[in-house]
Amino acid sequence: MRACSVGAIYKTKTPQGDPLIAVNKDKCIGCNQCIVACPFGTIEYIKEQMINKCDLCDGSPACVNFCFYDCLKFIELSDDDYKKRTTKIKALAARACRELSKSEPYRRRVMFSLDISKVTDI
Repeated sequence: MRACSVGAIYKTKTPQGDPLIAVNKDKCIGCNQCIVACPFGTIEYIKEQMINKCDLCDGSPACVNFCFYDCLKFIELSDDDYKKRTTKIKALAARACRELSKSEPYRRRVMFSLDISKVTDI
């Protein structure tokens, strides 16, 4: 959300109360900074729609309804399954953050060296 300079990405909740990151396509200017910043790769650029991110169609995903191969299923979770899923997602997010933080110092060193090379070329 912080990568979006026009505030087109915001936090909301699904009808079931789950947190959801959504995109206001009317505000989007197509700069693609959110695509670069998203650590999970869930945001994509589609020319006609600008930025696209799954929002589960408010709890009734259209992709499930239109999948004629019957590959996609949308399943309401029981309370126990929901708690297990939430715990697993938190653990995966923490792991992803740890992995990203390992690569961050390297990325910063590369960016710093590129900045220094620009200054020394003058």
